[in-house]
Amino acid sequence: MTGVQTCALPISVSGTVTGADSDVSLTGKAVGGVQLGTLNVGGALSVSAPGPIVQSAGGVLKVGATTALDAGDAAVTITQAGNTLAGDIRLTGGRIDLESASAVVIEVDASDDARIQSNSSLTIKRAAIVGAASDLRLTSGGAMTLGDVVVGDGLALTAGGAVTQTAALRVEGAVTIAAGSSAVTLDRADNQIGGAVSITGSGAVALRDSNALSVALSNSTTARIEAGGDLAITSSGTQALALQVASPGDVTVQSAGALTVRAPLAAATSDLTVTAGGALTLASLNVGGSLSLAAAGAIGQGDEAITVGGAADLRSSGGAVTLARAGNVFGGAVKLGATSAQLRDTGPLAIELTLQGDAVIEATGEISLSGAVTGVGSDLRVVPGAGASLTLGATTVGGDLDATSGTALAVGALNVGGAARLGSAGALTQTGDWTIAGATTLVAPGQSVTLARAGNDFGGAVSIESAALQIRDRNALALSLATSGAASVRAGGVARLSGTITGAGNGLSLDVSGAELGALTVPGNVLIASTGAVSQTGALVAGGTTTVSAAGQTVSLSSAANQLAGKVTVTGAAVTVVDSDAALVIEF
Repeated sequence: MTGVQTCALPISVSGTVTGADSDVSLTGKAVGGVQLGTLNVGGALSVSAPGPIVQSAGGVLKVGATTALDAGDAAVTITQAGNTLAGDIRLTGGRIDLESASAVVIEVDASDDARIQSNSSLTIKRAAIVGAASDLRLTSGGAMTLGDVVVGDGLALTAGGAVTQTAALRVEGAVTIAAGSSAVTLDRADNQIGGAVSITGSGAVALRDSNALSVALSNSTTARIEAGGDLAITSSGTQALALQVASPGDVTVQSAGALTVRAPLAAATSDLTVTAGGALTLASLNVGGSLSLAAAGAIGQGDEAITVGGAADLRSSGGAVTLARAGNVFGGAVKLGATSAQLRDTGPLAIELTLQGDAVIEATGEISLSGAVTGVGSDLRVVPGAGASLTLGATTVGGDLDATSGTALAVGALNVGGAARLGSAGALTQTGDWTIAGATTLVAPGQSVTLARAGNDFGGAVSIESAALQIRDRNALALSLATSGAASVRAGGVARLSGTITGAGNGLSLDVSGAELGALTVPGNVLIASTGAVSQTGALVAGGTTTVSAAGQTVSLSSAANQLAGKVTVTGAAVTVVDSDAALVIEF
């Protein structure tokens, strides 16, 4: 049936045209447009009018084949419940509003807002919503497929099934998507989204944009998001999220729950900032720029090594940081805060610690470390690469400290609540005062050890293997030495000293407030200046002269095994000197 009518009033059409090949074509020439009542067309329906095409209240439209409605710049409003449009649909108008109980396959050209709703699946073959402030709203009871879609402003998608695309999506404004438990896959490289994207649903998300992108996820558990510029992602809900991101720009991620991240961001300008409300796992990470991680739970890594080109700031407020895989690379300085930590680096490492528990820091290159491991009994172990140097800045350790340098070792202010063991293949020096509550073991064979700062305080026994030695303690000092060079010892309290000095002519100098000498061998001269008593519990073997200056104090060198080869000079109150060699030469 074909009809052409010219009238100022709307044309009203209703009726039934049976037969699968029975088509209806209406052309209205009046600005009043066309009003469709209850209309049942077995074949195709075509309506064209210079005015609105609308549906009367209570009318139902049923079309067995294609539907084409063209209202020029006027509205197309087909919104009655029960509409069934079986074939492809093409709508042209200003504002467009369509509802169908059946599956919809549609093309839309609109100069104003458009809304398409299907109680079943919805396929947009093409949509051009060209008004600068025009929105497109799509709703489906089942799957939704987007073809070539162009929207002047915002796009809203609500789907009862999966959301996919077959052509580029070009949206000037914001995009909102709700897909329940179904997947959202809009991952074409030529997508262009001008505004923020919001996705609600628990299904997998795959999203890509050729420009910078801002995405808000709600209830998502799996997402893969890529942008052509900077990328910002927020995830709400306490569910865990597995997230993969890609961008040539900066990436910022905020998750309210636990988070697993894959981030291949190799561009030198790409920085990554991640905040997680739970545990944070780095499944795969390659960041060309800087890295900032903050998690309420533990921070760990998967089976792959991580690479960071710039500085890294790693913070866990309620858990450990464990980044200990071989092959990890931290190209810039690292700041590390957590309850406890294990970190391993390939190459040199500069790191600052703020920890409450045990820590192990390793690198295949040199290490420069400072900071605090403050928990009572919390230990710190530092291991640079073979032959690589270690520099300790100001460092506080609640428990034991164990650190070794493959070359010289320079140490700043040191505060250790437990024992300290330091090894050095080069000279061992300090740039700040040391306070060590427990035992101190210094191993630097053949190297000088210089610990001469007045503020040092060694609370436990000190054992030193070195070449030349200088050591000072503001209080009492218990020292066992094995040096191949001369030794100089100063203490503000009693010095309890034993050990062996080797090397011809190497001597021992004491400046103390009392001395208790254990078994002690000195190939050179022994010089003791003391404001307290001088005594011994073991033999003194001195290859050179022995001079004791302890005015007004008791001096008792009474071991029968003493071997005093050179002249002995003693200043004191009560003086006792015993030498196993009858040729003792003594002067008072």
